[in-house]
Amino acid sequence: MRGGYRWWGRLHVLGAGMLGGMMGGVGVLHWEDWRKAWKLQVENEQEEWGKESSRPLGRYDFVQAIDLVAPSVVKISVAHEDFGFFGLHGVLESSGSGFVLTSDGKIATNAHVVAGPQAGRVSGKLLVTLHDGRTFPGKVSGMDVLSDLALVEVDTGFPLTPVRLSTTPARAGEWVIALGSPLNYRNSATAGIISSEQRERVELGLAEGGPPTYIQTDAAVNVGNSGGPLISLDGEVLGITTYKANEDGISFALPADYARGVLEQLMAFGKIRRPFLGLKLVTLTPLLRDELVGRGRELPKEIGKHATHPEEPIGILVHEVMTGSPADLGGLRSGDVIIGINGKSMLSTGEFGNLMRGNGGTAITMGILRGSSAQPLTLHLTPSLPAK
Repeated sequence: MRGGYRWWGRLHVLGAGMLGGMMGGVGVLHWEDWRKAWKLQVENEQEEWGKESSRPLGRYDFVQAIDLVAPSVVKISVAHEDFGFFGLHGVLESSGSGFVLTSDGKIATNAHVVAGPQAGRVSGKLLVTLHDGRTFPGKVSGMDVLSDLALVEVDTGFPLTPVRLSTTPARAGEWVIALGSPLNYRNSATAGIISSEQRERVELGLAEGGPPTYIQTDAAVNVGNSGGPLISLDGEVLGITTYKANEDGISFALPADYARGVLEQLMAFGKIRRPFLGLKLVTLTPLLRDELVGRGRELPKEIGKHATHPEEPIGILVHEVMTGSPADLGGLRSGDVIIGINGKSMLSTGEFGNLMRGNGGTAITMGILRGSSAQPLTLHLTPSLPAK
């Protein structure tokens, strides 16, 4: 915990509704088919739009970014049935924001925007209002409470304009714009900077098991902004606005790289398949490496020799492997240091968690250091039970 300060009890979800269970609806296509089809569709539809978004920005930086993304931002309204005390019947209305993922009407939002008061079930009428004011009935086709993400589908009869999810990590000090419908005011935009690109979950006083980090921003947000996009001046979605602290000027968004993997699974399966590996991991730093070596722990000699800071992540130390688990059967051993997964550099448990939470495949290839040699290992994944 940085600075000795905790955010216990100081967060507000920005869209009304409660977290709860998840929706089913398993897709009929293979996981990889879904990934390739969605990627191809978005790339084809956004080719010209992407060229425009990469042009140099000048006097109207914010105007241009808003013009690019605003047509993809929607307001989501939900009417939940509520029987309240003594069996009295009533209707609770809530609203939040969302944004278009595909031209055929798939929309991303927070789970707490669409989840009802009865154990998080979607029990009421859901309406989606587009940027131009037209309103259509929608349905929740997938929801994951643990990640606080949901997928809404709407049939408009015409193609919608999808957003572009950023593939570049957010950076502290970067200008951002929050779009959405705070306090039911549609098509609202506020601006600020990224205060921290990796605010850890434990610092916010949140329970374990959800997104490991959040983007912190001082862009003004309010109730109703939940599920809306936090965008860069290039018009790309950097995060999904999710929480607000009691203090003004502090709010938090789910990073786009985390959300992407979850949303891909919701589109493919209607739920999240969280793989089980059976191991305990620790982010290795030069400071921790030296401490462990001083205690007699054998570690690869080459690990972290080019590090420039004592707390810089230099690999993922395998602390413990469960007997008979996929990690054990794949040949992973206690003391191994993971440095890559599926050809991508992987040096911290945060990065590892993000990748695995969005992984719906059946196997991964790890690059590890063992002793003085580097070698690849293939682990065959076992899906764990989905979050309830």
